[in-house]
Amino acid sequence: MINNYLLRAIEDKSPHIQPHHIDKVLRKGDDFERGIAVSHPNASKENIDKALKDPEWEIRRDAAIHPNATEKQISKGLEDDHPYVREDAALNPNATEKHLDKALQDDDPDVMNASVVNDNATKNHLDLGAMDEDHYVRSDSLHRLRINDYKK
Repeated sequence: MINNYLLRAIEDKSPHIQPHHIDKVLRKGDDFERGIAVSHPNASKENIDKALKDPEWEIRRDAAIHPNATEKQISKGLEDDHPYVREDAALNPNATEKHLDKALQDDDPDVMNASVVNDNATKNHLDLGAMDEDHYVRSDSLHRLRINDYKK
């Protein structure tokens, strides 16, 4: 059983929470508790690795979008069998051009769309998205291209 004070501190994003606290919840917590734990700002690379191996896609999704996720972890998220995990990996603020290239080639339009709405999307990503058959990918790509034109 997990101490309620520990869970509350994690949920409140306490700066005193350390990776070993998060690890304890990832090992012993229920689905909800593990999701809260891996979402904590102090989650370490090891915590995120563990969460990316979780049997529940919701936990893997929280790990894939975490701002502390490494390039390798984002790549792992993009390889996940669940589209929501891939989508959040593509939305990760640390996603590289290579990650977004891969996401733009995904079979799921929500993953593709995540690649064009990511702030790291290049003009090339937006140009490719603007030609996609999916209405939302195409629309968001064209919208982002117009916004970028306004910024000039």
